[in-house]
Amino acid sequence: MRAGLLRHTVEIQRASEIADAIGHMTTTWSKLVSRKAEITALRGEEYVAAQQLESKVTHRVRMRYYDGLTSSDRLYWVEEAKTFAIVAVCPLGAKRRTMEVMCVEHGG
Repeated sequence: MRAGLLRHTVEIQRASEIADAIGHMTTTWSKLVSRKAEITALRGEEYVAAQQLESKVTHRVRMRYYDGLTSSDRLYWVEEAKTFAIVAVCPLGAKRRTMEVMCVEHGG
């Protein structure tokens, strides 16, 4: 992966449940790490192909490999203040140096 394509910054975030004073559980998101990434909004034939994976996939994020990223995590695009739910995580290549993450944009 060419470093010049990694123009955006994303935070990998993980959820945790925290109880308040009266015992109600609240989900909070914590930043695990920041990564440079290439973020592409899917359109045309890419979008049609992505629908086979999940009908709501809106973006593809390519970045250097991060071990342990799962669909229960989320990505936060720092420059655009957009949050993405992760649909699928696909390591690329035998050496797992890069990954492609299929995402759905949501309100946060």
